[in-house]
Amino acid sequence: MTESKYTIIWYFLRAYKPLYGGVLVVTVLGALLESVNLAAFFPVFQSLLNPSSSGDGGKILGIARGVGRLLPFQDPVIVASIVLVAVMLMKSAVALLREGLVAKASGRVLYDVKNRLLGTYAASSYQFFLDNKQGALVYNFIAAPHKVSLLLLKVPQLLADLFKVVAIAAVLLVVLPVAALVLAIAAGVYYLGTHYVSTRVSYHTGKARATASAEQATIANEFLNGIRQIMAVGTRRFWLARFEQENRTFCQLYVKDLVWLAMPKYLMETTAVLLLLGLMLVAKGSGSGDLAAHLPVMGVFAMAVFQLLPSLTSFGRQRMEMMGALADSERVYLALTETTPRPKEGVRVLDTFRNAIVFEHVSFAHQGREPLLKQVNLRFEKGQAIAICGPSGAGKTTLVNLLLGLFEPSEGRITVDGVPLADYTTESWLSKIGLVSQEPFIFHSTIADNILFGRHGDYTRDDLMQAAMTANAHAFIEELPDGYDTIVGERGMKLSGGQQQRIAIARALLGRPEILIFDEATSSLDTISERLVQDAIEAISKDHTTIVIAHRLSTIASAQKIVVLETGRVVEEGCHGELLEIGGQYSRMIAAGLGSTH
Repeated sequence: MTESKYTIIWYFLRAYKPLYGGVLVVTVLGALLESVNLAAFFPVFQSLLNPSSSGDGGKILGIARGVGRLLPFQDPVIVASIVLVAVMLMKSAVALLREGLVAKASGRVLYDVKNRLLGTYAASSYQFFLDNKQGALVYNFIAAPHKVSLLLLKVPQLLADLFKVVAIAAVLLVVLPVAALVLAIAAGVYYLGTHYVSTRVSYHTGKARATASAEQATIANEFLNGIRQIMAVGTRRFWLARFEQENRTFCQLYVKDLVWLAMPKYLMETTAVLLLLGLMLVAKGSGSGDLAAHLPVMGVFAMAVFQLLPSLTSFGRQRMEMMGALADSERVYLALTETTPRPKEGVRVLDTFRNAIVFEHVSFAHQGREPLLKQVNLRFEKGQAIAICGPSGAGKTTLVNLLLGLFEPSEGRITVDGVPLADYTTESWLSKIGLVSQEPFIFHSTIADNILFGRHGDYTRDDLMQAAMTANAHAFIEELPDGYDTIVGERGMKLSGGQQQRIAIARALLGRPEILIFDEATSSLDTISERLVQDAIEAISKDHTTIVIAHRLSTIASAQKIVVLETGRVVEEGCHGELLEIGGQYSRMIAAGLGSTH
């Protein structure tokens, strides 16, 4: 991370310059009112404690008398009291306005950053999600933006404290220059101390805490996603131990941070008492013999310390909290500014699929790894039912990902009707495809919502029911207590595997695709469920171009064309009968009992 903290802060602030500009104006006004508020105390102390004195602070007393001429009161104490109350009321109003503006800015930042982050991820390529931990990504756009909001919340608060200190110091310079100088030196030492702590301790603590938080999110995400297998295998203690370790690290850092954040308060309280005692000793030893003569000045100084103490304490704490929040802000900054892999977007619109999809010498490999596909040449004709089979790891799912445009070939090209697939817009190409995966994504909502899958304004209830009928799903849906409005539970846990798969088929059919891809759609089903899903696939295949990826040979024997993959290469092509006559890999797979051909 080479960018300075100021670069990161400015990156987030610059989008809200008018809003934070208003905060700055109100903050300066509030600081000025603080100085006027303090100055108004001097005439009161001077008149009450030492009426005969016109020494230090005489200018302020003169201003009070000048203001008194504008009022029906001549007594400087009454005038100063009226000014004091008026200033305090204005100061409170300005402070409330500033708090409102800061809260609005903070909320706006939180809203925008979360949306921008998720938008950035949504525009990234599929490879990006394979290369990053899901839990860490969730942490980045759910939890980390709160730290960005906190960081920017602290900026105006820090400035408010700084301006208040400067304004009060200006009044002290008029009333008591020596004390102001001593206070400035103490404040400088205090700043250097908090700067050191915030840079060396708060930042690194915040960075370690952010890492532990992201790891907790990752473990929790994995635990919830794999809860069925975890419970079945009986490894809950392992996952709990992993989480406990990261949780312990986070909590230890949290405690450490709170202890350091408490230091400025007690440090400043001690310093303030020492300064006040020192002023009293200096006044007593000045040789004037009359301590009462110094009481007005000492009163103003005590009042200044009383007003400065919260700001100086807050200044140190705010800076330490900012540095603690900077680590998460860096994560967000990097996510928004670093170039993430994006899918290449073509410009041609595919109106309809007319002829064929062709793989021409296509190879694919993840960066730095062995190829998953090697020099594949295939042709998928419109209207055909094509089956692709082979052992696990043969490259079947990789081929599907290439077809969907989720991966780009490392070598060769894929054409659709003679045009490179990369030349088409992603939206127009994917609108022609319906995908049913081995593990359908079913989310916690109604069956209707799971079939519509966010396309609520595009299809009617009749369209939804027709898709369900074609998918052999309508009958079982109607038997459920609430029909299409039945809640399916998290990840569809209230449905059987076959029911989930048929809902996924209905979802794929709802968009009226021209090409249907079934990626191991029946591999995890029992015999009865498999037959129901297979019947749906066979009925659909009559009116669509279908590509069936299967490990079980029972699902592919009726295909017009069967492609056999092995270690990323096409080793055989033909229909069921032709491949049996060849007596090659396909025949050996059947002989090995890997499936039944019905």
